[in-house]
Parts: sequence; structure tokens; C-alpha cells
Amino acid sequence: MDKDKKNRFRDNMIILGGFVKKFTLLYILMLSLIVLFELVFVIYWFLNVKTYSVTNFIYLGSYLFLIIVSLLGILFLYLCRKNKLSLFKMSIILHLYSLSILAWGTVISILDLSKSSSPIVHLTISMVLSGILVISPIFFTCINMITIITIIIFSIVNNYQYFNGASAYMNFIVFVIMVIIMAFRHYSIRMKEAKINDYLWKLSYRDHLTGLGNETAYFEETDRLMKKLENEDVSYGIVVLDVNNVKTTNDTYGHRFGCHLIVETGHMLPSIFKTSKLFHVGGDEFIIILEGDDYNNIEKIIKDFDAKLQYSIINFEGIDLIHSVARGYFIAKPNMTYKDVFQHADDLMYENKKKVKKAHDMIIREI
Repeated sequence: MDKDKKNRFRDNMIILGGFVKKFTLLYILMLSLIVLFELVFVIYWFLNVKTYSVTNFIYLGSYLFLIIVSLLGILFLYLCRKNKLSLFKMSIILHLYSLSILAWGTVISILDLSKSSSPIVHLTISMVLSGILVISPIFFTCINMITIITIIIFSIVNNYQYFNGASAYMNFIVFVIMVIIMAFRHYSIRMKEAKINDYLWKLSYRDHLTGLGNETAYFEETDRLMKKLENEDVSYGIVVLDVNNVKTTNDTYGHRFGCHLIVETGHMLPSIFKTSKLFHVGGDEFIIILEGDDYNNIEKIIKDFDAKLQYSIINFEGIDLIHSVARGYFIAKPNMTYKDVFQHADDLMYENKKKVKKAHDMIIREI
């Protein structure tokens, strides 16, 4: 298992452990019910068993085994709640507990469901196995579901009276409740996991100021593009943008005013470049990789860009600020490297910057 897979495995286990810790009392209650049912089973065994065969002692041993394991489970849950046990270790123990209960259920099912046992036997087995769905980790849920379905089918085939009487209805209700709890549990875990992954993705690849792709996202995208260019011709273009007048604005009014020019630019770009990949790569610089309709209609889009962002006045906190963005774009030609395409776009951006600043009488020293 490589490092990334190990980290993902550990993260998933910690998420599961956190869920268990959040609902510790529910888990303790459920394990306590299992202990109670198994104690009833043990009493039932002593009152009804007349022949002390190997099979009957296997019954007794399995009941006592489940009681001990469930009591240990309660202890581990208590230690986790008191922060005596890490979330990762709690999850590992949960996996082992699930497998032990599954093994127990298989043994008892083979012994009991092949003959007409008392309804209390079927009720307890189904309740405990349904409980496994709630207790067991995500990785074993499918195995547990298949096991339970197999046992129920085996029961119907070998004991047609299984669904008769009050105990059968109770059994069915318990099963439905357990499945509902299981569904809620897994939904909660998956939603929490999805939110965490989404947050981490945004933290890693989204620029916090503009919401566009950040420098990391840009370099990953260019790496993919350059590898693709090694094997085939790709239709793309590069647009390089630089926000004018940021330094002057910072010096005159303060950094939050210059920052506002950058934020305003970032918020406007998606309405102009609708099918391209947009990146804020730091400071007052933006890079756009043209794709799709933007690539095909770049001349029209640049006219729209100039109309909106070449030069305008915006009001921020009662102060009129010059909002001006220089741009340069270049469409890749066959056999050109990404570096060459970018350099052409960057050179054209600086030419445009001089032209715009001269036309609107802005300070040239920022270039």
C-alpha cells in the first residue's frame, strides 16, 4: 500500500471513529441490548437443554463469547469517549469486533437454521446480525448484508413457519429499525467525508480571494496539458492578465483597496470566459487556458473583455478606484511548446499594458 492509500485509509478510519465517538451512548445501548438478549439465551439454554452434546456446548460457548465481546466493546467505547483511545484505534477495534460477530452469526446460523428451532432463536439471531449493520464499519457492510440475506433465505427454505406468530413480527420490526439506523449512519459518514474532502480540495486548489484556481491548480493543469502535447496536437490558447494600478492604489488608499481590484477582476472573469480554465496565480496576475467555445470565439470575447475591464471606475467604501486590466492572448500553433505560447501571450500583455496606461494617463513605472 503506497503512502497516499495509507493516508486515505487512515483518514477514513478516523472519520468512522469520530462518528462512533459522537454516538457513543447509542452504541453502548445497542451493545447492552445484545448482552441482555444473550443472557436470556444462556438462561434459555440451561432451562431447556437436556442433552449435553458437543453441539449444545458450542451453543453455550458462542453465547458466552458474544457476551464477553460485547462487554469489551462497551469498555472500548467508554475509553474512546474519555479520550483514552484514539479514533484510529477505535475504528480498528470496530473492524475486529464486526468480524468476530459475523463469525459468531455464521456458526449459530449453521447450527440453528437447519432445523426447527424455537422462534426466540431466530429472533435473537436476526436482531444481533441486524445490529452488525449498525456496528460494523463501512468496509464490511456489503459482506454483512449478503450474510444476513443468505441466512434469511436459508431460514425460509428450512422453516416455513418462521414468519408466523408475534415473535416474527417483532423480528421484522427490529430488522427494519436496524436497517434505517444503518442507512442514517452511513449517510452521515459519507456526507461528513464528502464535506471534508470538498473543503480540503478547495483549500488545496482554490484561491481564497477570487474563488478561481490557485497556483497549485495551474501547475497541475499545465503539467497535464504538456504531457498531452507530447502525444497529440491540442487546440488551446493562453490569456495572460495583469491588473493595472494596484501598487498606486495600495500606496494611496491602503492594501485592502488594491486587493479589492484583484477580487473584482476575479469575480468578473467567469462571466467573460465561460468554458476555459481560470487561475489567479498570485499578486495581480491571472492566467486563462482557452478551451471550447472560448477558444473558438476568442476575438469576440476579447472585445467584450476590453469593454468591461480595459478601463472603468468602481466605487469601494466611498472611494472611486480605477479598475483596469491589461491582457495578452496567443493561440497555440502546431509543434509549439506551452512555454512558447505562454511567452507570446505574456509579451502581448505587456504591450497592451503600456498602450492602456498611456491612453488613460496612468503611471507607467508599474510595468
